[in-house]
Amino acid sequence: MTYQTGAAFRRALEDRLLAQSHQTDVSLVRLRKLVAFDRFLARLTQGRHSSGNAETTRSKTCSACTAASVAVPWSGQNSRS
Repeated sequence: MTYQTGAAFRRALEDRLLAQSHQTDVSLVRLRKLVAFDRFLARLTQGRHSSGNAETTRSKTCSACTAASVAVPWSGQNSRS
């Protein structure tokens, strides 16, 4: 899907994350962080491979790096002392 503006994309993403947050009881902040980290990893892997875009490359190298992985709640504890 293509969005006309960055604001339209942001609104659609926020709406989708909010709906997912309500369905899974994962906080909206946590889902935002997962998306940001996923995009960061996509940018890192994009420069390492010569063929395909980041989505294609990531799906070849890491089957866990999919849109579905955002829905998985993180149950780890904060390790700060």
